Amino acid sequence: MAKGYCGAINPKSKIQNPKLTVRFEIFLAIRYLRTPRRHALAQFTALAAIVGIAFGVAAMILAQAIANGFRQAMQNKILENTAHITVLSADGADISDWQNLETQIEQIKNVKNVSATSFDNALLIGQTNSSYAVLRAVQIPDSRFQIPDLDNEQAKIEIGKDLAEKAGLRVGETTEIVSGSGNLGETFAPIKTTVNVSGIFTTGFYEYDASWIRVDLATAAKLTGKTDISVTALEIKTDDIFDSKRTAKQIQNKIGAAFKVLDWQEANQQLFAALSLERRAAVLIVSLIVFISALNITTTLALVVNERKPDIAIFKTCGARAQSIIFIFLLEGALLGLIGILLGALLGLIICAASNYFGWINLPSDVYSVSEIILEPKTSEILLTIAAIFLLCLTASAFPAWTAAKVKPMENLK
Repeated sequence: MAKGYCGAINPKSKIQNPKLTVRFEIFLAIRYLRTPRRHALAQFTALAAIVGIAFGVAAMILAQAIANGFRQAMQNKILENTAHITVLSADGADISDWQNLETQIEQIKNVKNVSATSFDNALLIGQTNSSYAVLRAVQIPDSRFQIPDLDNEQAKIEIGKDLAEKAGLRVGETTEIVSGSGNLGETFAPIKTTVNVSGIFTTGFYEYDASWIRVDLATAAKLTGKTDISVTALEIKTDDIFDSKRTAKQIQNKIGAAFKVLDWQEANQQLFAALSLERRAAVLIVSLIVFISALNITTTLALVVNERKPDIAIFKTCGARAQSIIFIFLLEGALLGLIGILLGALLGLIICAASNYFGWINLPSDVYSVSEIILEPKTSEILLTIAAIFLLCLTASAFPAWTAAKVKPMENLK
């Protein structure tokens, strides 16, 4: 088989026509890849290498897409229902001069709007069950902040979807709220108030849907037994959420050390750190699969080199240099890896698209906070994965290729 190439690979022909040498090496690498192996073990290891790398690449793309989707879903839910920047009193007390503070913060660039809010603990007494709740009061634009007379008029509340299901409540029904955070005169005691369910909201974030009761600031003051409007924090929405850290520093410098300013990334730092750790762990586990698959390339090429020793001896006798022999087997290993990588990338992207179309990934919202994940594969991560695995395949091919270059022609031509 190899005799026909002697004229093409002698040293003189290399100097006169270097392009012919490149074609000779590529041709042989492809021919060796396509030619059936003499030993079943070589065929099996080649197939195992391709399949293993394909599934490894697909799993890597899926792991990264799931991590990206879960992180994005959590981030969206958090930003939709909480502030981009939160201003709190440094000593944990209520903010007294909050209206003046609002005016100062609204003058800062990148601040979209500022709203006052307060949080109080409460007990919701439903039709079928009683449940702990968070009384979240929000500032209503243009409100006069007059505390209503609840003796003559029922307060209106909105409750989360999951909280409504636990309590067995529907829109229009009346129920009772018990809050123990108020102080009427000198007495501190729980207050029970009859309220009307005016709406049921859904944020998509289980912690909020299962515990929040939304009211306006004036109604919250009456429900908790306070004699005036109480504000726990100022919630700030920004035009550019990714510039919130710089904006938070500007706000801190303007209002002074009497207040604590947190941007959304700092407030949820532990959550995002946990998500990042889970992602690194998943990538590490999948990387082990790819590494084991790459070792199959080493085994395959070692068997091929052993099979092709007579051919290698003939090539070297005809003038082929060691670099050419190394290139042949490096290229064969690269082709094995490239086939697996391309199949794996295609498989991973198809699964991502199918999962998003059919909604395959549904999670229990009471455990993971979000119920559905949209897989988000990123081009930069896919290209980085492909480059890293391709380099690993070349590394796995290096030792067998070097072994092939060390074959002694006379010993193998006997």
